[in-house]
Amino acid sequence: MTKIALVLPFVLIIVAPFIGRWRANVWLRKHSQRERAEQLAASGTLAETV
Repeated sequence: MTKIALVLPFVLIIVAPFIGRWRANVWLRKHSQRERAEQLAASGTLAETV
């Protein structure tokens, strides 16, 4: 039981960056589509004004 208590924090430290990177990619994928649509709409209005 003591070994598990000693190893678990190190395993979490090793795994945490991968989980964080995965969550960040999921968030970016979700929000990049909305931002891309906003940019396309903005570029369309800029082209109309020129």
